[in-house]
Amino acid sequence: MEKEIDNKTSLTFSKLVVDLLRKEDPGISKYGFPSVLRQIFKDNTPLEMVFRQGRTQTLGFTPDAFKVDSGNREVTLFEVEDSHKLSIRKLSIIVNLWWILDDIGWDLHLIVVDRYATDRKEIDLHEWSFLMDRYLLSLVK
Repeated sequence: MEKEIDNKTSLTFSKLVVDLLRKEDPGISKYGFPSVLRQIFKDNTPLEMVFRQGRTQTLGFTPDAFKVDSGNREVTLFEVEDSHKLSIRKLSIIVNLWWILDDIGWDLHLIVVDRYATDRKEIDLHEWSFLMDRYLLSLVK
């Protein structure tokens, strides 16, 4: 018997894609990213550099999913572009996190996935960091 999905359900393409990613790789998580960062930074970086000032519980964004490879010192974020594209604000927070992780010898990767999970692209955070800096510098000239 088929079930109909009505407008009241909380099912989204984003949730479906994250579940698909997790089936492909059980190491991918949906919850607990701030706790994972606290573990990574516990001996290296003041938490105020990572979390929004005065609000140690928030990063300013929540990734749709993430994977941590401690052995290779890598964090991979997954962003599903369902109803909203990745915003400049969110990208700038991720770029800042990339720099902070880089400073302690960790890599950060950002994978953007379309709502059907057919297109996955890694965003070059290094390149975007310089593009954003170049733009901001052009505003002060």
